[in-house]
Amino acid sequence: MAERRKTHATFANAESSRTHSFTKLRIRTSCGEGEISLVDLAGSERNKDSAHHDVSRQKESALINSSLMALKECVRKKQEKAGYIPFRSSELTRLLKPVFTSDNSKCAVIATVSPGATDCEHSLNTLQHALLMSGRNSESVCTIFEMGRKFELPEEKKEKERVRQSSLAPVKWSKEDVASWLKGIDPLCKVPFGTDGKQLIRFSCSRFVQACQGDAERGGRIFENLRKTIANVKAKGEANRNHARLANRASQLSSVKSISAKERREAMGQ
Repeated sequence: MAERRKTHATFANAESSRTHSFTKLRIRTSCGEGEISLVDLAGSERNKDSAHHDVSRQKESALINSSLMALKECVRKKQEKAGYIPFRSSELTRLLKPVFTSDNSKCAVIATVSPGATDCEHSLNTLQHALLMSGRNSESVCTIFEMGRKFELPEEKKEKERVRQSSLAPVKWSKEDVASWLKGIDPLCKVPFGTDGKQLIRFSCSRFVQACQGDAERGGRIFENLRKTIANVKAKGEANRNHARLANRASQLSSVKSISAKERREAMGQ
């Protein structure tokens, strides 16, 4: 069974399952017979984990996440004893139709989490989905989310803030973002309290020198750093847009090639 599963390296894991595994066992005893359906799911991926994938990997991630969302909705409806369960939403849930349509069936979800601190965010995300599937109220899910915020490592917080700030244009910075950025560049630079990104980008070099108590070298360094940050964010945004256009173009070309191949086969058949 294992050798039939499709795996590939991803940003998050060196070897990741790119398909779900579905096994159905039919059991016969003297008391009667029944079925057990076992499903080993491919792992879901966050947007930032799949950002560096090529077009085919991104399509796989989208299909995996789509089928997982459909399964989550069906299991949640089953636990809530809802009248209608949308099992036709994906191929996976169609295979599990007897589980969702029979009154005598039972459904169990096993969530796999990691004790490692580096996998904390992934584990909390898994627990949130498991709680939603179990039919728990949103209060339980919020509790798990708050736990994640409470036990988040300082290094993880700093890295998240660095990544967020590096992709956000300075003009959109809040006053907290400005304070954080200046703290990393020059903690002794004193700009007016409450200065946000819109105000900061209007500062001239001489204004930064004034904020640095007349130190021209420090003020000039901060001014140049801000200009570089603005240019880098602009260049990164343009690169992301170009990547999206190329990916979209590649997808369109792939569709055209598939259609052309199909037309040729049909023509040959005629």
